[in-house]
Amino acid sequence: MAYEGLSEPKRQWTYNVAMRFVFQALTTIGYGYITPQTPRGQLLCILVALPGIPITILAFQAIGEMIVRWVNNIVEKFERKILKREEPRGMQTKSLVFLVSLTLVLIAVNGSVMMDPYEWTFVEAVYFWFVTLTTIGFGDYTMVRSQRIMELSINISQNHDEGKDEAGQKTFEIFTGLFFLFDLILCLCIVSSVLNSVVSFIEENKFRAPCPGCVSRRTQDQVDNEINNISSNFGSQRAENAMSMTSVEF
Repeated sequence: MAYEGLSEPKRQWTYNVAMRFVFQALTTIGYGYITPQTPRGQLLCILVALPGIPITILAFQAIGEMIVRWVNNIVEKFERKILKREEPRGMQTKSLVFLVSLTLVLIAVNGSVMMDPYEWTFVEAVYFWFVTLTTIGFGDYTMVRSQRIMELSINISQNHDEGKDEAGQKTFEIFTGLFFLFDLILCLCIVSSVLNSVVSFIEENKFRAPCPGCVSRRTQDQVDNEINNISSNFGSQRAENAMSMTSVEF
């Protein structure tokens, strides 16, 4: 019973764990392996997440728009200076293709980097990054090593040595956690830029669903031009008739 109870113990609420919980809550990933267990902690989670989630989403959106502008400038300069095109066209489409390709490359690279530390296959690592960047956050794969206890021992010296190794392992986990934190923030910003680029792409190509009774802009412009032509022709014809009548009266 002790082995079963200690095989997967709950995580202690340290500062590192608390930072992970806040980040997962504000980015709406929510893996689920860190959760508040007391009413006070649950109330504090609500008070933090209620203003924090909109602020985080707005920050990612602003950074994503900035990345889209950078990519547009890079693509435009490349076409003007390298391809010698005076007026580049389809900028939003090219930026969207570039950002989607960059996102896929980042998922593949990050997945290959995380295969050895967490003993995942390439498919499992790519699956983890896809679930993370889409903020689904199932929690079946997380950037946390298992705490499973393989053997129970009461040897004091052995436990002391294991404590030293555990301290070094915690230091290593802190540095790797910071690295993956910045990497994850960068990837989330790029995903936000992809969404902004999709919106710009739709606006550029004017993909609008036809509705019954609606008149397209091109058709409406043609109708307006025809009406203007008819009115101008009618006005000129009336002027000619008036001139002819005055000449006859004269």
